[in-house]
Amino acid sequence: MQRLPDGEYDPNDVHKQLDHSWLADSIARETPDGKPAYSLGAVTGAQNEVIKNLIARNILLEARIAKIESLLVVK
Repeated sequence: MQRLPDGEYDPNDVHKQLDHSWLADSIARETPDGKPAYSLGAVTGAQNEVIKNLIARNILLEARIAKIESLLVVK
């Protein structure tokens, strides 16, 4: 999913929320009447992978910050 630019989000308009247009076929689906639908399980799985990546990046950044801070300490 892709976030809309600041100021464009409208909670009352689904077209001004998140952009789902580029989702993989495993996530994007259509209802029997041809309307877009999304597999909640697939979306949750994709978001879980993003969260795991962000956690890993956060751990690395915290380690880098700690190292920099240790170099800044005057002994």
